Amino acid sequence: MAIASYNNSKSSLVQNEPNVPVYRTALINNRDTDIAGLVQYVSGSKWVVTYYSQLLGKDDGVEVFDNNIPDALQQYTVIRDFLILVDTPISPQAYDVQNTMTSTGSGKYYNVFPPNIGDLFTARLINNNIGVFTITSVERMTYNKETVYDISYTLTTITTEASSYLNSLNNKAIRTFYYDKNNYKLNASPLLDPKEYQTKISLGGSLKKIINSYFKELLDTETNLILVPGQKYTIYDYPLSEFLFKVIDSADSPVIKELYRPSINDKYLNQYTIWDAIVNKDIEGLSKCNRDLKPTSLSILNNNMSYRKLLYYNVSHIMYPSVPDNSIEVFPTVLPTNITIPLTVTSPNNKNINISFSNIEPTTSLAYLPDMSALTTYVFSSSFYNDGSGLTILETLVLDYLKDKPIDSNLLTLLLAKYDLWSRLEQYYYAPVVVILIKHALTTNSSYI
Repeated sequence: MAIASYNNSKSSLVQNEPNVPVYRTALINNRDTDIAGLVQYVSGSKWVVTYYSQLLGKDDGVEVFDNNIPDALQQYTVIRDFLILVDTPISPQAYDVQNTMTSTGSGKYYNVFPPNIGDLFTARLINNNIGVFTITSVERMTYNKETVYDISYTLTTITTEASSYLNSLNNKAIRTFYYDKNNYKLNASPLLDPKEYQTKISLGGSLKKIINSYFKELLDTETNLILVPGQKYTIYDYPLSEFLFKVIDSADSPVIKELYRPSINDKYLNQYTIWDAIVNKDIEGLSKCNRDLKPTSLSILNNNMSYRKLLYYNVSHIMYPSVPDNSIEVFPTVLPTNITIPLTVTSPNNKNINISFSNIEPTTSLAYLPDMSALTTYVFSSSFYNDGSGLTILETLVLDYLKDKPIDSNLLTLLLAKYDLWSRLEQYYYAPVVVILIKHALTTNSSYI
């Protein structure tokens, strides 16, 4: 028997309606029951509930929950933290000679999965009891080109967290997902399995921690600049700073609005770098990235008014192409070798992670970050720029991102576990990269029901 059939001429659902019983427990039949918990959600409210969707075969008919039916013959998929947009608030009323209370309401939700009459959802009431509601009607609608479902529901019972009723219902649940409304807004799957949900919670916590510590540890409060740490001279990396403004916004941290953002008009400094490739997710752009930026004294560049502003902030050096791209225009001056200086690098000794890529492969020891003391190219290794072998975990993840592949959350989690061991210089350059990797992982690594 089909669940529902569509009438194309009217765009409506013809539904098989089961009889929805009202369970007359002591709680729901008591005249003195505080029903404030049922009417707290007014029209327009967003109601967070736990939804129980019936698992039905092609010829199965819809059924209301019955704890006398064996679990194997009545099964549900659970969606936790599901969101219903309330249309008609819960309306309590007495309906029979026993003056037994019934409560009804209606709402809608976007097309995450199709509802069925007889589906259930539970919601916590303000008195900490649990309200159990049964779907009594379903209508498929179109709203702003989006499919939405209008649903009506009736209060079935009021119970408690530890009740045998809820235990029986949960025993019939064979799959669990968590609803993430942010993923829906980003056109990613809004349904996460429990492992993905826990990973997302963990990654979200790491994202907040890294951004907060980045500004706390690296922001120069006198100039409101993020300066290269641990150096003999005051060095400013303009391309990296511009990258920060593109990957971190005020919702991530209000501190970003306080940073001084100099405007530098220099065709050589503004050449394509790894930061542009990451922002544009441009794997082909790696070949044209200028990979030879080095700390360069502003004394040779002070004929440019943009740099005079930085001198006012006591900046002595700027990360600048030591070999400018002359295909744009021949650089007017050859940079003397004594004008560029190497970065001072201090790194922890243990930079490897032991990892096994499958159950049948042996454990491999991989470096989690590039060795900055050995780099001959800007920020990443020459092998990275050439899409070569022998890459670190971070470089592997960045290449996956540039190729628009899903981020390996396990590798990313292993990398983040070492964050507190990173040197200040490693945090300065690689934390912003990790921020964009986390954000990408949070919006792409999820499963459909």
